Amino acid sequence: MEIKALGPFEVVKNDSVVTPTAPKLRRVFALLAIQANHLVSVDEIIDELWQERPPSSAMTTLQTYIYQLRKLLGLDARAQNDTGGQSGVTLSTQPRGYVLTVPPDALDWYRFESLVARGHQEIEAGAIAAGAATIQAGLDIWRGQALGDVRPGPVLNAETVRLEELRKWALERRLDAELQLGRHNELVGELSVIAAKQPTHEGFQAKLMLALYRAGRRMDALEVYQRARTALAAELGLEPSGELRQLHRAILAGGPGLGGPPPGPRRAAVTTRGSSDDPGMTLRHNELLSVADTVVSQGPGVLVVGCPGSGKTTFARHVADRVRDKFPHGDVYVRLLADGGSTVGPDELLATLLNAVGADNGEISATSAERRETFRRWVTTHKALFVLDDVVSADQLRAVLVPDSTCVVLAVSRRRIYHSAIRRTVEMRSIDEKEARQLLAAHLGERRIALDTDGVTRLVEVCGGSPLALRAAAAKLQLRPHWPVGHLADRIGNGGGSLDELAVDDLNIRASVERNLAMLPSHSRGQLGELAVADVCAFTTRIVADLLGVDESAAENLLEELVELQLVEVGPPSGDLPAVAGIAFEYRFSPLVRRAIAEAESALVGHRCSA
Repeated sequence: MEIKALGPFEVVKNDSVVTPTAPKLRRVFALLAIQANHLVSVDEIIDELWQERPPSSAMTTLQTYIYQLRKLLGLDARAQNDTGGQSGVTLSTQPRGYVLTVPPDALDWYRFESLVARGHQEIEAGAIAAGAATIQAGLDIWRGQALGDVRPGPVLNAETVRLEELRKWALERRLDAELQLGRHNELVGELSVIAAKQPTHEGFQAKLMLALYRAGRRMDALEVYQRARTALAAELGLEPSGELRQLHRAILAGGPGLGGPPPGPRRAAVTTRGSSDDPGMTLRHNELLSVADTVVSQGPGVLVVGCPGSGKTTFARHVADRVRDKFPHGDVYVRLLADGGSTVGPDELLATLLNAVGADNGEISATSAERRETFRRWVTTHKALFVLDDVVSADQLRAVLVPDSTCVVLAVSRRRIYHSAIRRTVEMRSIDEKEARQLLAAHLGERRIALDTDGVTRLVEVCGGSPLALRAAAAKLQLRPHWPVGHLADRIGNGGGSLDELAVDDLNIRASVERNLAMLPSHSRGQLGELAVADVCAFTTRIVADLLGVDESAAENLLEELVELQLVEVGPPSGDLPAVAGIAFEYRFSPLVRRAIAEAESALVGHRCSA
C-alpha cells in the first residue's frame, strides 16, 4: 500500500486507488496516516471530526468508522505484505486509541522529508550541486496542496501547514544552493513565476532580485523591489524588511557584496540539468574525458549523435560542465527543436545567441548579413562554449561555425550532419547487459537487484540498451519500492504492454522517438509506420520494396534516410535474412524504437479517426 498526502489524498493498494470516498471516513484515515506509527488517541480523533461539539454517539460512530476502514482497505493486525516479505499496513486498537502501522517508504511525505534532510546535509557538507538535486527530487513528489481534498480539523490543519512550510523552506534552500552555484540565469524564469504567485514573500522576491542583478538585468531587479513594496503595503500595510531594503540599496550602489553580474555573456536558460554524479556517466567516463579534451584543444565544432534515448544531451551537458572553466566568456545552451517539431532557423538562432552573450535588442540587426557580421565579430574576439541541442540541419551549424572563431560549438543531433568544421563526431552507443545492470544498481541499490536477478534480465532485454529507458525504468521502480523488478518488465512485456510504463516526468522513450519522427516528411513517416508493424525482423532494399510497393532505389533512399535519422540500425547480414548473393548489410529496428514508432503511429491514426 502507498499513502499520498502531498496533493489530493490518495491510497493505492495493488495498483488500484482505494481512497475512502466518504468525507469523514477519509478524514479519519488521513489523520491516522499523517501520524502513522504513532498512537492517535480517541479524544484526538473526536476533536478532529467534531471539534467542540461531538454528538453523544461519537464513540460508537468512531468505532464504526474504524470497522469500515479495516473492511475497505483490508487492514488487519495480522496482515502481512507479500511483497519482499516486509510487514504490511495494519490498523490496531490500543487502550487509548489506534495505531496505523505503515512502512515509512510507503508514505510520500516521509520520502519528501527524508530527501530534504539528506539534501540539506549534502549542502552543508559542501556537495552543493548534489544537495540541490536531492532536495528537488523531494519537491518533485508533490502533486498539489497537501491533503487538498480533505476538509481538515485542527490536527490535520496543523500538519498541512507544517508540510507546506517545509515545502517552502526546501524550495528556498534549493534556490539558495542554485544561486550559490552561479545558475542565476537558469533560475530567473522559475523565480519570476514563484514571486508572482507569492508577492509578499520577501525571501522569494529577494532571490529574484539577486538572480536578475547577477544576470546583468539591474533595472528589472529594481522593478521587482518596487512591486514587492507595493504588494506589502497594499496587502499587509507593511514596509519591506531591513534585509530587502539593504539588498535594494546594494543593487542601487552597483552590487557590493552581491557577486556582481558575471563578465561576458549571460547564460541562456537551460531546460534540463545534468548532474555531475549521474550514474550513467560513470559508464562513459573515458569517452567523456576524451571528448572534453577535443572540445578544449581542437574545436571549433564537435557533434554528438545517437538514436533516441541514447543519452546524447546528458553526455553533452557533462562535457560542458567539465570544460566550463576553459571558456572565460561563458557557455550558452539553446535547444533548436521543439516537442511539436518546430525548429529554430539560422537567423533566429543568431539572435538568440547574441542576446545570450549580452547584446541588446537594438544591436541585433533585422538583416541576415548584418546579424551574421555582428556574431562573427563577437565569436572571433571572445572564447565561449555554445551547446546546441537538437540540431536538425547543416544550415544551423553553418550560421554559428564561423571561420577564425575562438568559440567552440558542441552540437547534439538526432541525425548525422556533415560540416567541414566538425572536428569530431561522437556516436552514442547502446549500453550492453553488464552496463545496464550497473546503471540499474546505481539507481536502485545492489540489494534490490540481487532480489530479482531474473526480473532484471527481462527488464534489461526489454529496454534494449537504451540509457533513457533504463533510467525511466529505475525512476518508476523508485516510485514503486514494493514492486519486484520483474513486475515492471512484465507490465511492459513484449506484446500488449505500453511504453507508457517507461514514462516518468521528462524520462520518456516514446516522446524521444516522436521528436525524431517529427523531422520526417509525412510520406516517409507513413512508410516507416508500415515497416514498424511488418512481421519482419531485418530488411533489405528488396524486402522493403516489396512491402511498400516501390522500386529498390526508392526503398534504399527511405532506409538511408531512416539510418541518418537514427531510427533504423545498419549492420552485416544475420541469420534473420535468407541467403541472397550480394547483400553486404541489413537494416533493422531496435526493439524499443520499433515499439515506440508503432505506438506513436497507432495514436496518430486514432487521432485522425476521431477528428
